Amino acid sequence: MSAKSFSHGLLAGAVLIGASWAAPVYADTICNHVPTSAEMGVPMDQRESIRAAQSRIVPATLSNAAELAETGQLSESVDAYFSVFEGQKYNISYWTGYQRCLPANVYQRAADALRPVASELAARLMTKGVYEGQSSPDNGPAGLRLLLMSNQYDAFERHAFDYAAKELPERDVDPTYLAQSRLDELEQTREAGAGYLANDLVNDLTPLLDEELAAFEKLPGFESRLQAHLLPLYQKLTDEWLAEEARHYDKAVKTDGWVTKLALFSQAADALEDGIRRVDGHPKEVSRLQGRANARGDALLSMDEYAPAQAYFEIAGNEKQSEKARGLAESQQNAKIKALEATVKSDIEKMQKSDEEKAAFQDEAEDMAAEFGFDLEE
Repeated sequence: MSAKSFSHGLLAGAVLIGASWAAPVYADTICNHVPTSAEMGVPMDQRESIRAAQSRIVPATLSNAAELAETGQLSESVDAYFSVFEGQKYNISYWTGYQRCLPANVYQRAADALRPVASELAARLMTKGVYEGQSSPDNGPAGLRLLLMSNQYDAFERHAFDYAAKELPERDVDPTYLAQSRLDELEQTREAGAGYLANDLVNDLTPLLDEELAAFEKLPGFESRLQAHLLPLYQKLTDEWLAEEARHYDKAVKTDGWVTKLALFSQAADALEDGIRRVDGHPKEVSRLQGRANARGDALLSMDEYAPAQAYFEIAGNEKQSEKARGLAESQQNAKIKALEATVKSDIEKMQKSDEEKAAFQDEAEDMAAEFGFDLEE
């Protein structure tokens, strides 16, 4: 059905809504009750029941939502459709909230109209990377939220899994709060009549739609399913850090230059440290990275590479071996400093001796020149 024909159907539905509730209802129910409390702040002649207000407002809202969709104003259309379900202000301090007082087919038509509009808008937003939070520039619902609002739970889970996997190298994404928020919304709607029971009002609210009730079967367990989906991806991510560490480490072992060697060992250790920081909260993956660090530390000790060994042991959380490597590294460093001092002192002495010898030779040459009568300057 086209958006245009659908809007015509909504206008026809508006007439049916009015007709459906034109007959007097004598039981004092939630939907036909007119508040009389003085604190309402609304004159009695302006007060009306929730059903009367919704019969007046909802048809116009649905018609407006259809027109917005036809003109490409998708975000505004979604907001209008969804307001039928989440409540609208209709008279100064009255708010329909989660109370539904119109026939179920009205809400069904609204849900059926909302779904394609929300789907199209969600696809556009997710193409731009807007999955969570507020979309820009109109601050409307983002992609995953739109799928939940339109009761597309399988699509929500599929896109949420893809989104979390795509973001995994940089951060953990957990849209669980979105799923729980949707469940809370629907629970409030389902239990909306409970607050009226103390006032002896008959609960004649319209129940949830079948696709809304499906949320209570589809959404629970979402978090565990997400984690199960991501688990092998965490393993793959750890494999990548281990491979990066191995590249730098192998190159360092084959390098002769002391400064270059230390730099490469440092890069190798950093790969493990970055990996551990990223998979924090996943003990198995942390253990794999720390196990590599510990093994590298032992290997470097055997090669007398004490400074990089200390860095690896620190990453592994091996304090005992880290202290041992630190002590050996300090001793090694002190020995290198002493050797360097001795070399520098020896070079200075050689330079001084060379200067003394040069001066003596110069004196002898001048004496010989005087004796034989020639000028050294010519």
